[in-house]
Amino acid sequence: MKTFKHALSFFFVLSLLLVFTSCDGGGGNSPVDTSPGEVTSLETSFDNQRIRLIWEDPSDPDFDHVLITWSPTGTAEQTISSGIESFTATGLINGTEYTFTVQTVDSTGKISTGVQIKQKPYAAGHGIACSVDGTAFTMRCVPAKQFYSGVYGSTNSEVIRSFAIGDTEVTYELWKKIYDWAIHSDRGVGRYYFQNEGCQGNYYDSTTTNQHPVMSVSWRDAMVWCNALSEYYNEMNGTSLECAYRASGSPIRDSRDANASVCDAVTAYINTGGFRLPARNEWELAATYIIDSNDDGDVKDAGEFYPATHVSGDTTNPCYSSSGATISTIFGNYAWYFDNSGDTSHPVITKSANALTIYDMCGNAAEWLFDIASGTARNQFQGDFANNSQYLQLGYISSNPSNSRSYTYGFRIAVKP
Repeated sequence: MKTFKHALSFFFVLSLLLVFTSCDGGGGNSPVDTSPGEVTSLETSFDNQRIRLIWEDPSDPDFDHVLITWSPTGTAEQTISSGIESFTATGLINGTEYTFTVQTVDSTGKISTGVQIKQKPYAAGHGIACSVDGTAFTMRCVPAKQFYSGVYGSTNSEVIRSFAIGDTEVTYELWKKIYDWAIHSDRGVGRYYFQNEGCQGNYYDSTTTNQHPVMSVSWRDAMVWCNALSEYYNEMNGTSLECAYRASGSPIRDSRDANASVCDAVTAYINTGGFRLPARNEWELAATYIIDSNDDGDVKDAGEFYPATHVSGDTTNPCYSSSGATISTIFGNYAWYFDNSGDTSHPVITKSANALTIYDMCGNAAEWLFDIASGTARNQFQGDFANNSQYLQLGYISSNPSNSRSYTYGFRIAVKP
């Protein structure tokens, strides 16, 4: 009888072991992870004492909400319901790096590991000092805002990602420093090639200096040079900026006509931290921006923006009118153009800046922008030292073929700080 009872006990225990083994997936594997999926496409955008996060929720059917924590200054916590996909942390300290952890929570309370992202808040116009091998330049912060754009200032536009833009057009000094490094044979398979070598300001003026804007460059030259700047900046500063312009995942390093199809079909990665050309909307926002006085997310209220018919920096009157409007008497304080330039380029930072401390937004060099206008033509702000005041209107955007160059064509750079 004892033997029978022992046998029954043995088979009972064996059955339980088989049940547990089956539940474990067999072979001692860990239980299936049922935590909710993570958020995707997580990005940040800065403003004065605040940082905005945007993301895409997971597609899990039982996903319920997002849990956001951040530090320093203690650890804060915020719950965001599904479908909102954005959050703004306020009361932050400008210039302080904050680490945000974004976790997802399902309807049963299970929490994901989370995704982290870092960002510093900045006020509009804050300057970020940069240097490459002893050559200094400054990037000015521009928060994401809604604003008026277009030649008549009647189009409602929005820049959804904050950025920083060069406070001057790229000088020949900076261009040449990067250019010489990029084309050197020591770079091997990472060597750069340019269709045009660029000029020290106006090609026809022998008195220019390396503080004049680089000119006589095409859109393709400017685009490829931005990649070279990112790579040399990394080498000199120990950073890890990713090149903004790539083809098949690799940086584009050749602006020559033989590589035209690759350049013109470029994929732009504008949120990876690499230096790049500003988009049209970014350029117009930086030229228009005075202040978001009521902190409502736009620069569209009276006194918050420079009108489209003005020179950036001049709040008084238009620089040009075809309808008899009163013309500003001071717009020449902010721009080099045909009537005051002597028909030649001038060193940067020799005219007054706009409200964000950005110089020559209207005048001196015509500036390439990234966007496609049509076909292979790219947008360009054409206010320069050789044009009349009509072209200085900050809403007056034109275009030119991506391979064209002129003794007035230059550019400025943008980056995600």
